[in-house]
Amino acid sequence: MTTNYRKSDFKIEQIHGKNPSESSHEARIRNYIFGARSLLINHTGDNKTNIRIIGYEVPIYSREKKRDECIDLVGYDESFHPWIIELKIGESSERLADVVSQVNRYANDFDEGIRVPVQDEVRARLLWPTFSFEGRANRMILADRSFAGHKENLKTSDDIVLCSFSRYANESSLLKTPRPIVTLKVEKWLTSRLTIPGTTPVNKVDD
Repeated sequence: MTTNYRKSDFKIEQIHGKNPSESSHEARIRNYIFGARSLLINHTGDNKTNIRIIGYEVPIYSREKKRDECIDLVGYDESFHPWIIELKIGESSERLADVVSQVNRYANDFDEGIRVPVQDEVRARLLWPTFSFEGRANRMILADRSFAGHKENLKTSDDIVLCSFSRYANESSLLKTPRPIVTLKVEKWLTSRLTIPGTTPVNKVDD
């Protein structure tokens, strides 16, 4: 059966939806990151990746007015490689294996079904007619350090970057002060050899 991908109205570069309540912790962090617009991944030494966030809760499928199955955050780096980011709060009870499967599926669906229309929407919203994504989508799982407590003996060849927030005591302190850039630290949650375009491959080993 052919997947019915959405063709337009991805809400790129705009605020949408209701303001999250105090209890909607993950949604508040997601909106905070979208407001900052910039993520900086600190790999090792001077090896860094800058990501420009262009959308949140980006829908994948065309299901009338429903926006279920949405990508938490979408962005691109300095080489214009797209990034698919799945956000998890520290107290999430989800298994890491399930999150890996989810972000892999979202990245595949992005490349297969919505990449071009999202790109077209970026061009229209930013008045940038030559904007173009380069290469296949990179994948990230972004969570508070406490989510690392869900460590599993999970080994994968998938090039998924697993990050926590850097220079913040916890999720609550992150939300207290607006920042122009949200800095991230790569976590060693699973075994993976990361090959991020424009960076040096990093061997990941379980703690």
